[in-house]
Amino acid sequence: MKIKLRQLLVEAVHRSLPNPEFDNLSPEQHINNTNLLYKKLHTISKQYNIPPEHLIVFGSAALGLKGLRTPNDLDIGIRKESIPILKQNFKPSKGSYGAQYDIDNLSFIHELALPKYNGQNLFDQNVRKHKGINTITFEQWKEMQKHDPIQKDKRFLNESIELNGPIITRTVNVNNKMQKNYTYTLTEPMGKNFDPTFKPELTPKQMLELGIFGGKYFNDVVKTNEYPKEWFTHAKLSGIDNKANHKLNYFGVKASQPLKVWNEKHWIHPDDPRGWVEWYFRYYMGRRHEDDKRQIKRWQNAKRHLVAALTHEKKNGVQSLARLQAMIHWAYDTTSHKR
Repeated sequence: MKIKLRQLLVEAVHRSLPNPEFDNLSPEQHINNTNLLYKKLHTISKQYNIPPEHLIVFGSAALGLKGLRTPNDLDIGIRKESIPILKQNFKPSKGSYGAQYDIDNLSFIHELALPKYNGQNLFDQNVRKHKGINTITFEQWKEMQKHDPIQKDKRFLNESIELNGPIITRTVNVNNKMQKNYTYTLTEPMGKNFDPTFKPELTPKQMLELGIFGGKYFNDVVKTNEYPKEWFTHAKLSGIDNKANHKLNYFGVKASQPLKVWNEKHWIHPDDPRGWVEWYFRYYMGRRHEDDKRQIKRWQNAKRHLVAALTHEKKNGVQSLARLQAMIHWAYDTTSHKR
């Protein structure tokens, strides 16, 4: 539902917070300022190819729907998927919500650093749209604060963006047996800023050292520059020209289906031809990708399925080494079980 801006202004403009500089503005001037804000947002959206739905007007800017006094110096939330665009074009500065990107007198703030209500991201609230952009109205803002005071994500503020220097992104060029001339960009620090629902128990280095996929999975990328060389220092690999040797797996058994089956079941994204583990290694490196949500969901489903199967077997006095090994392939640590 669209916001009836003029009606809101006429009813509420005189109830805005007192400020001598703006108290004498007419409702028409407030409307003009508000329209200027949304015009600026659409200009920035087009200029930097940021989808309008990735933006949200909130906080003091919500006063605009009661009577925006100025179209400048306001905080605008932005979806994490569009943060790499800002990183490539601007250096972050420090603001009231931690790291922010300043564009045309507006401060763009990562969605994870925005206030949360009832444990939910602002983007997940039932918000209206004004001129195609998510907008928290002033009444919503007050109601939210009344029931659930502002909580900032300290993890994000402390870890996500380095404010003491420029943001560094790195493009990775991939050329190996299974993938040629593929490039991707690392936009996050290695091993940090994961989706809050994604909590793998093993790092890629640990998985390689424990033994996965019979040592065959990554043996052709050892001499490439895609991954840190220290990941492979103690990795259990079968050799570039050798077949998989399942004795190299931590539990010494086969625990994976052929790649042909993965393709037939449409589990493979073209950008990650080796499947989930390749996606995870690149995610850990700092790549963020359109397939992230699906792969995280697969990881969650795999745990649920495998844990249920292991629990059932334990009740019957059986322990499946293949399932324990499979969980390692999904970055779950099962090394406490007996081999």
